[in-house]
Amino acid sequence: VNESSKSFLTKEVDQEDKEGYFVAYKGIITRLKDMISALDPNYAHPTSLASTIIEGALHQQFLRDHFDSITDCDKEITPNAFFDNLVFKVLS
Repeated sequence: VNESSKSFLTKEVDQEDKEGYFVAYKGIITRLKDMISALDPNYAHPTSLASTIIEGALHQQFLRDHFDSITDCDKEITPNAFFDNLVFKVLS
């Protein structure tokens, strides 16, 4: 979690993507996008929401562990609970 974004925030990201380094990561986002679309076929931005959920959950975990004054996530309110609440409000 602490260094997850370092895996793709590199100068070589485009070449690494062409070589298939991010297939699993992109597959998770695609699977989540498909779930969002199944839940609300009319939602206009399922891919952006899916990638925001994945990256946001990792970021909220980092904030919870290191900068707890700028997140509501803690031992009771997990990043998952936060994003569940957010997604179901957006898609309702």
